[in-house]
Amino acid sequence: MNQIYKTPELFLTKTNHNYPPNNFMVFEEFFFNKFKNETRVTNIKYLPVQWTCFYISRNYLSDPTEDLQQFLNEVPSNEKLFTVVQWDDGIRHNISNLNLYSFASGGIGDYPIPLICCPVEKIERPRDIFASFIGVIGGRHDIREQLYGAVHNKEGFILKERTNYEDFKQTMEKSIFSLCPRGYGRTSFRICESLNLGSIPVYIYDTPWIPFQDLVDFNSYGVLVHQSEINKIGEILHSYNEDDIKRLQENGKKVFEELYTYEGCYENIIKKLVNL
Repeated sequence: MNQIYKTPELFLTKTNHNYPPNNFMVFEEFFFNKFKNETRVTNIKYLPVQWTCFYISRNYLSDPTEDLQQFLNEVPSNEKLFTVVQWDDGIRHNISNLNLYSFASGGIGDYPIPLICCPVEKIERPRDIFASFIGVIGGRHDIREQLYGAVHNKEGFILKERTNYEDFKQTMEKSIFSLCPRGYGRTSFRICESLNLGSIPVYIYDTPWIPFQDLVDFNSYGVLVHQSEINKIGEILHSYNEDDIKRLQENGKKVFEELYTYEGCYENIIKKLVNL
């Protein structure tokens, strides 16, 4: 069995929210459930605090969490540990005394992994939408407001702030490019969702959070657009010809299975642990 640091049940909070709408288990919980039954041995112990769901259970950190801090304070500083955290703000407790390495998907941590969710079944549809974005525009990050101002009247672009999930899914299935602006956190679930549904993710960022960038170049399966280039996004996307689009779509299918599924992400974290 793999080494797991003994952690009170109180901090092993199971999935208690449904975001995105199809996501019935956060990756932190999936990782814990799989790792605890592993037979492969690692040289570093796993600290299985379910950060995201625990923080949500404490009213999104509005309620006291001193019990978790007390537990962390009691972890020996010479114990080599790793953890997996999805929370956008990273670990919100004082871990300065710990020798703790974090695989983080929200945007703050030691090693970037993708912000992923449970997959949905893709339906093949004609890709008759050039680029689309459906999601909250105001109140998340000014990148989204800037994006709306730049492209909402451009031919071929569809931007909607509110819709049902089926419309969201169908729109992405029909889109060549899916605009994936960062939200509150540095990255977006839409990158994973677009790869799942066969669309090319266009990650629009200020401070990048590129998953597994030592394993694969994001530009081989998606498009990177810095905030300073938003006004040129139409020009950037139209610069991709049919061969470029086909290459990105084919690479996206492979990368989705290898890195953006729960199983794929899990396996690559295990591989990275060998070098820690």
